[in-house]
Amino acid sequence: MATKRGYHLDIEDFIHQNYVNLTNKLEVKSVIPYLMQPEILLRSDKERILAKVTREDQAGELLDILTHNGKCTVDVFIHALEETKQTRLLDLLGSQYRKKRAVESDGSSSLRADFNETAANPGHADDERDGAPSDPIATDAPRENFMARPPGVHVEERSPEAQAGSSNRLEGRTKPRILLVNDEYGTAHGGISTINCQVGQMTANDEQADVSCTVLHAPNEDQRDADKHGVKLIKPRTGAGPRNSRDPSKDWLYYHQEHYPHLPNDVDCVIGHADITDQAARKIKNDRYPQAKLVTINHVIREDTEAYKGGRRPMEAWKKEMDALKEVEDADVVFSVGKRMYNHYSTVYKGDKGPKSHQIFLPKPSDIFVNTKVEAGSCDGQMVVLSIGRVMEAEKLKGHDLAAGSLGIVGETIKDAAWRVCGINKDNFDASKKILEDNLKSGNLKPTLVPYGTQEEICENMKKAHLVLMPSRSEPFGLVGLEAIAAGIPVLISDKSGLADLIKDLIKKKKCHPDRRHRIVKTSVNESNLDADAKVWAVKILDTLENIEAEFEKAAEFKRELLASKYWEESHQAFLRACGITAAHQ
Repeated sequence: MATKRGYHLDIEDFIHQNYVNLTNKLEVKSVIPYLMQPEILLRSDKERILAKVTREDQAGELLDILTHNGKCTVDVFIHALEETKQTRLLDLLGSQYRKKRAVESDGSSSLRADFNETAANPGHADDERDGAPSDPIATDAPRENFMARPPGVHVEERSPEAQAGSSNRLEGRTKPRILLVNDEYGTAHGGISTINCQVGQMTANDEQADVSCTVLHAPNEDQRDADKHGVKLIKPRTGAGPRNSRDPSKDWLYYHQEHYPHLPNDVDCVIGHADITDQAARKIKNDRYPQAKLVTINHVIREDTEAYKGGRRPMEAWKKEMDALKEVEDADVVFSVGKRMYNHYSTVYKGDKGPKSHQIFLPKPSDIFVNTKVEAGSCDGQMVVLSIGRVMEAEKLKGHDLAAGSLGIVGETIKDAAWRVCGINKDNFDASKKILEDNLKSGNLKPTLVPYGTQEEICENMKKAHLVLMPSRSEPFGLVGLEAIAAGIPVLISDKSGLADLIKDLIKKKKCHPDRRHRIVKTSVNESNLDADAKVWAVKILDTLENIEAEFEKAAEFKRELLASKYWEESHQAFLRACGITAAHQ
């Protein structure tokens, strides 16, 4: 970050406080030569700025570069405005920026000398700010007054190779710098956010990397988790520009120059999530960190999930698959969550388009579930069955209609059964309730709807349950089922899930008992088979609840087997290597 010298603000705060006047009044083309001569700006920076169409956009790009490259000071910037006679803008900025320059005996101003000093040694100012001693080695050689050089005179700029060398991503640092691009850090919205948190925790573990994550908001619980993981949360700048008065939205990540001018310098790896932040991550990488690696994480199989969402969405599924190829062409590595998704995209990427590398990522159960202790269920009293997942526009995908049909049958035998559905938005509570009740068709059972909540709240709901269901017709992985197994709760999961594939692999490798296959329920992808599937699921649910004490014992054994297998380790090491974290950093 630029220094505080003649003024009380550093360059980032100065730009933030004067953003509107600077973008509206700054004569960008005039000031660029004065910032290029000391290499505060490079030729590539100039090209980026002048590629913008309007003067306001050019000003915004320039301010963005000055904010994050750490080479300019307020003194230098004001002096450049004075040299280019931008008196109207200086008047708008206020008299505090019209610093009177004491004329030295040789006729040059102290501010001009400061300009030259900063250009020759931009890091010196930061040393002063941080309380570090300045360079004790002095020289009598006269410093060139480059401001006396006419702007039209050619100055040799660094070659691309030299630029790459001088901006070496690890130069002066001992560990990589990683940027996660997401709209939140918490786990209150399920799978993608949960994996984003896991990636943050994994990469920042033992301070092996400097990890930051963009967010739109940072509630206390999210900030707490980030602090615990060693991840710095970056919230958007509000009030800095005319469009920043509204509530933050995901498009702010894409227009990062205006909303996130304070992103870290010299990032080595940018990580985005497919369908959520991959476009923003690619733009941030291209605009700010051209030397960085770009990593994308796949979370969904569009071809499968869109088929259950109704309307024209199934018709658009394949188009979305093809559009997604364009988003990964620039990616250095794409990680697909789970074997099912990995196999799918390995086929999709067989054509001419695709990422440079495609690898599998296997999520690890979150610590909160691993560390939880559950009390064995009993056949006495109420028996609670728990489903987790959004209902509106997802009841067929997540199999809520199938769960309702099967529990309607169960309710005829177990009169004291209860069904709790976790994942309801208060805005669609009534609509979700109607969907579930219409499919339940039981006079003995009604659903209790619960908000999704954080991992802590989900864990509490699991501890009160006798059985967790995951009856999805298509589930790329299935974190809900994984977390239930890690907590030691009996589960029933669809065979159309990545989690089912993982369990089968662990059985094949003799890392899990063969009986674990009975936790997997054969499920049709066709909605027309609803009644038949409901009967199959009802038999499995009844068998589990009627033998619940034995099932909790088996669930405890399943938990021990799952954790002992360490199935996730190989994929996590591959992910760390892709981010530039090697054994030397660990």
